[in-house]
Amino acid sequence: MNKPLSAGQPVAKRQEASLDLPMDAVRPGESKQAWVYREIRERILKGALPSAARLPSTRSLAARWHIARSTVEAAYDQLRSEGYTAGTVGSGTYVAAVIPDNFFRAGLPGEGAARSKARAPAPVSQADAAQRVAPASAPPPAPQMAAIFTSAQPNSQFFSRSADAALFPMERWRKGLMASARRVTPAQLANDEPQGWRALREQIARYLGAARGISCDPDQVIILSGIRDGLDLCGHLLLQPQDKVLIEDPGYLNAEPIFGQYTRHIVPLAIDAEGFPVAQARRQRGVKLVHVTPAHQSPTGVTMPVSRRLELLDWAAQAGCWIVEDDYDSEFSYDGAPLAALKSLDTADRVIHCGSFNKTLFNALRIGYAVVPKELATAFVQARRRAGRVPSIIEQMTLAAFLQDGSFARHVRKARGVYARRRSAALSALRQAVGSDALRVSGEHAGFHLLWWLPPGWDLGQAVAAGRAAGVGMQPVADFCRKVDLAPGVVLGYSAVEEDALPRLGALLAQAAPGAGPQQDPALLRRLLRVKDRMDAASQEAWPVERLAEVSGISKAHFAHSFKRAFGLPPHRYLLTRRIEQSVALLRDTDQSVTQIAYATGWESLGTYSRIFRDITGLSPSAMRAQARAGIPPLDRVPACVVKAAQRPDLNIAVLEKRRRAAVGKLPPSTKEVS
Repeated sequence: MNKPLSAGQPVAKRQEASLDLPMDAVRPGESKQAWVYREIRERILKGALPSAARLPSTRSLAARWHIARSTVEAAYDQLRSEGYTAGTVGSGTYVAAVIPDNFFRAGLPGEGAARSKARAPAPVSQADAAQRVAPASAPPPAPQMAAIFTSAQPNSQFFSRSADAALFPMERWRKGLMASARRVTPAQLANDEPQGWRALREQIARYLGAARGISCDPDQVIILSGIRDGLDLCGHLLLQPQDKVLIEDPGYLNAEPIFGQYTRHIVPLAIDAEGFPVAQARRQRGVKLVHVTPAHQSPTGVTMPVSRRLELLDWAAQAGCWIVEDDYDSEFSYDGAPLAALKSLDTADRVIHCGSFNKTLFNALRIGYAVVPKELATAFVQARRRAGRVPSIIEQMTLAAFLQDGSFARHVRKARGVYARRRSAALSALRQAVGSDALRVSGEHAGFHLLWWLPPGWDLGQAVAAGRAAGVGMQPVADFCRKVDLAPGVVLGYSAVEEDALPRLGALLAQAAPGAGPQQDPALLRRLLRVKDRMDAASQEAWPVERLAEVSGISKAHFAHSFKRAFGLPPHRYLLTRRIEQSVALLRDTDQSVTQIAYATGWESLGTYSRIFRDITGLSPSAMRAQARAGIPPLDRVPACVVKAAQRPDLNIAVLEKRRRAAVGKLPPSTKEVS
């Protein structure tokens, strides 16, 4: 299971010294409670109050700052509910070990296991490298790859599972480009560094150390145009026609055609519940290179656990083969901090780590990177020099500044929140179509896509057609398979899909379900979808039945009946469920207080909001925020998809359970003897 940042690390000793906090002026229009909250939070984020530092007591801080003690207590409660502090009555209040804003940083696992009896890796000699660093002009893509790149496909942004460019801070990037253009010198424009601009490589090395746990030198970082460029470079440098390459099955579509340009022996191995099957790999002979996606396996979404990663590294060291780690979407983890990269455990220096900013920022950027073993760095740089494919120096300078000033981290946090909401909407659509009990998905905890396993009796073609009719492309998982035969399933990408398309997906899939019975009139369904879209877009507003019927253009009685038939819930319950889903996302992704979130999502009473929130989710809003921010799975040994299915908001179940509890106290005691 994914672990939070502090997992496996010693807990810092609490600092008992009393802190005399200085104060800044209250901003215009700012309440004193908000002022106290802001002052302390900013000091925590800047490191002035380090982890485990003890805050002043509410009494002493109130006296020092000349404000009411109740004001300080309210600010402390808000900090505690949002995960910045922790403490108990009588013990004091301390800065939390894991700060919510540092969720961007990956959890660092324990020390890598010692490699016993590992055969010394076979280095690439300078003579051998010299023979390989003069690539001819790039060969034309293999037929399979050409079809992927050039076929006219609807919703192509889904098939590539790209970042949503609409979320990108273009104005900030435009200013950065202008600043870089003013700063760049003629010498820098004339001198193309084949390895990439050093300042960018330094920033990438720092970023990988903080976010992915990789300790590397900037000289090990090679700037590329993307992950495909990295795979091509690895194949060109490391492979001979007689060498064997192992790839995942199902797996990344472009891996086989790229490596197939350099070797005839590509062996797909069927993945299991933990990802790449090391036991099968041990039975292979003459393996030179392995391609894996351990963070979020493409396309199943399986995360390779630490035990399997150590097993893979141990086998690679003994076999003397190279591992290409394709880290294509690790920045977007929704249910907890991601595991550190496979490269972070690589004591034998056998892993080539490939990543891309095209996935995190926008697809047209065309800047990626590879972290290579030190013994390969010279050969990779020579190959880059001969190939001549180097991104623009001005864009490299801009990206370096983007990383350095925190803009990259802020953008990823914002995008993660948006993608998490779209993922929730996609899951709600599938749940609406098949029901919670029949819903089986994998890989929904991270990335840009999830894999939906179709229930028995579903027609794959109809499911895909329903998705495309809703504006959501869905690709059969069989398209990603080489030899393995999997159960029917579809890869559903939600990162570049508008959220209003996902509710339509649920309605259309429900119509395509086996035994769905006679379909509703298409004209009526369009009217109902229009109403549903209006409710989704403004769920914080009041939506009495009269208003809904007016929007739909049908009578009140007919509307309520038709809405429940189409979407499985009465309009009022659907609206409450949507409000709870939105408030859960705000609790997880924003710094707003519980009260602010309640009113922002349309609740007129904080008490009613808290009661219904607890009825539906089983937790109070503060407890939900603490659990989400802590990144701790609620049940360590239960598959994530099962846990999430059990915890998704369901007002029907909540109402029935509440009625059952109320009825228990009213029933007379039974006098019937139970045998």
